[in-house]
Amino acid sequence: MQINNIYSYIPKIVHTINDPNRAVGTLIEEIPTDVGRSYAGYKRGGVIEGAEKLRKEVMAAIVWMFGIRAFNFLGNKFCENILKIPMNIDYSNAKEGNDAIRNSAEFLVGKLKNTEFDTSELAKYKDKYKGLNPETLIKRIKGAKQVTSVLAVILNCVAMGIVLPKVNQAITRKKIAEMKNKKEQKTSNENKNISFKGDLLNKFVFNVENNNKFRLIATDVPMIAGRVGTSRNKYEGLENFVIDGGSIYFYNFCAGHVQNALRKMTLTPNIPPVIAEVISNADSNTLDEIFRNLESNQNPKCLAEITSNKGLIHDIFDKGTYGKIGKINRFVKSEDLKDITDGVISFLNHVKKSATTENPLYKDGSVNLDLIKKVTVKTNIKNAAFLMGGLALSILGLAVIIPKTAFWITKKLTGKNEFSGTMEVDKKENN
Repeated sequence: MQINNIYSYIPKIVHTINDPNRAVGTLIEEIPTDVGRSYAGYKRGGVIEGAEKLRKEVMAAIVWMFGIRAFNFLGNKFCENILKIPMNIDYSNAKEGNDAIRNSAEFLVGKLKNTEFDTSELAKYKDKYKGLNPETLIKRIKGAKQVTSVLAVILNCVAMGIVLPKVNQAITRKKIAEMKNKKEQKTSNENKNISFKGDLLNKFVFNVENNNKFRLIATDVPMIAGRVGTSRNKYEGLENFVIDGGSIYFYNFCAGHVQNALRKMTLTPNIPPVIAEVISNADSNTLDEIFRNLESNQNPKCLAEITSNKGLIHDIFDKGTYGKIGKINRFVKSEDLKDITDGVISFLNHVKKSATTENPLYKDGSVNLDLIKKVTVKTNIKNAAFLMGGLALSILGLAVIIPKTAFWITKKLTGKNEFSGTMEVDKKENN
């Protein structure tokens, strides 16, 4: 495979990992984390602890990553098929971006006839709501989404914090009983160590629908409380608190902090590789217009100030919002559009600064496309490397540092290096 072909895959890979609608990035962290924590449990408590840790991590990961979406999906299906409410619309906040619910509702009832929005995703609702009062439909959509989102979070928390731990503990008790029976039957001499109202509700539902980190953290907090509450003794409860509490940072923030720190250290622009590639593939006339406008306007507020190429602007925002821009039923935060714009301007200025006498910005009277391609490749490689570095540190923290720390604390407190879930603990001490 040619090197240029390898470089062309970098933007696609990074774009997929960072997609908030997919669990790829979390899975990259989750798989080695589950293996690392299970192995740590196996080293301390043998097959019993190793197996329980593996079941715990795998079952929890499935519910943690997909539970809210799955419960929400079922709730949406119920609302659409039984209550006849259109649910394929993002819960929106007009103060922070476009008003997807109002725009969609007005379109469906026939009030909004001439629109520049893409309405294709609402085609299945055609003529079902014609003539209905738009305010009535808006109220129904918001109410349905509020109920389904709150229930999805509650059900997910109950599953992770109470149901799964109880099921896992029951499996362990059964395994221990089976091992004990086999041992007695064989009379073996082997020794084994078995060890919401108003605005608050709107914000909650809005984040459940549009903020992937919020969905995960909203499950984490009650899950931790549930796991600690269902622990078999106080040392297992402390381990659950340390491991699950510490995981919140490494799962949700560590990779981002590492990437931002590395970008600042290396003066690398924060631009998604797919957007950098879109810019580098623009025609020479468009790029010439962009850099000449940047000379006269060094701090543009929007991309329209530096280019008249509406197709390029749409492609940039389409990639940056994962296909949401321009769709009547999809919500896009104004802040996200500003971040995309800032990243593009930063990248273009970085291209200008990278020009040298041997490789100038302009060559033979036109923009030097070779310079732009080289800067794009270098920038994309750096950002991809920073992402990998952030994920690697997250995995190290999740799979090694956190479980070792929790086990070390238990050993210091008890003097035992055993599986805390089956550890002999005095009742008075546990109380």
